Amino acid sequence: MAEDNPSWARATPVEIKHILLTALAARDLPRRRRRAVAADLAERIELLAAAAHPFDANRKLVAHLHNEGHALFSFLRHYGTDATNWRAEPAIRPAVVNRKVWGGNRTRRGADTQGRIHERAAHRRPTGHRRRRLAGSVRPGARSRRRPAVHSPIEVRRRPVIHR
Repeated sequence: MAEDNPSWARATPVEIKHILLTALAARDLPRRRRRAVAADLAERIELLAAAAHPFDANRKLVAHLHNEGHALFSFLRHYGTDATNWRAEPAIRPAVVNRKVWGGNRTRRGADTQGRIHERAAHRRPTGHRRRRLAGSVRPGARSRRRPAVHSPIEVRRRPVIHR
């Protein structure tokens, strides 16, 4: 962003970059020191927000950081919190692909069903359970997966095909 700004408006993005890089470098510090660094960096964001920014893009960036100040340095205050949303991106990817391929769910019931499918799939993937077990246990109003003793040819053809 600094490269896109006019020369007189490059100081703000450079300072914000320095603040964020300082926060990332502080991840390895002891707990008390991390919290102190987080408080210091939050104060620096407050000072930036209080200053005048004549360039519109800088004003929007500083306002956004100021509005998200409560969450901006949470990874320094709470041990084990990631600094990025990298873990969430692959977790929601199957649902996003499904939405883009099928055009989404148009009804509340369909959305609830899809949510249960993806939730159970996400929990079962790391343990190695087979995906084919999901179909019967997730559908609202689904019957037992046990077959009745006698099938008519029509019922056999209508049964869903589950691929492994």
